[in-house]
Formats: sequence, structure tokens, C-alpha cells
Amino acid sequence: MTRVLKAESYEVLQAAEGREAIRILREQEVDAVLTDRKMAGMGGDELVRYIKQNLPRVPVAIITAYPEDPESPPPDAILPKPFGELELKKLAHSLTNKR
Repeated sequence: MTRVLKAESYEVLQAAEGREAIRILREQEVDAVLTDRKMAGMGGDELVRYIKQNLPRVPVAIITAYPEDPESPPPDAILPKPFGELELKKLAHSLTNKR
């Protein structure tokens, strides 16, 4: 993913899990967040909840092979696994052009 997004001139910040992503979000302004639903530690659904409550202007998408959780706040977009480079590029473009 990083290679594809960097080739499209996106600056990519990476986090191994949700708490690290929150630390990054507190330290840097971002245009969008793309997260996996299943991560070690704090998962993607919890990260979406944090972003929706604390950074509502930041669009967020979840990458997942799992069905939606009706108890989780809905992300702005879902990218189902498996996906190709074109789908990833389209998603990144749509997230960053929402503003």
C-alpha cells in the first residue's frame, strides 16, 4: 500500500496499531486515515471511533475482509479485501478530495 500511495505523491505515515496512530494524529495534521479493521492492540473500529469523536473533519476508511460491525461508528469508506492498486488509488483520491 505504501509503495502505491507514494507513487501517487501521497505522504504516508504508518502506525502498527491504533494507539500509535492516535499519537501520530495528535502530533501531525493529516488529510485522511486508512486503517485495517483488525490490528494488534487497539483495532481499526476503535480508531474510527476516536477520529469521529476528536477529529471529525478527517475522513477515515477501513480496509477489511470482515463484515461491518453495526455497533461501530461507520467509516467514510470501506475497502474490502482483497483489493487491487486501482481500488486503493480511487479510495485515496476520494478521501483526500472530500474537503
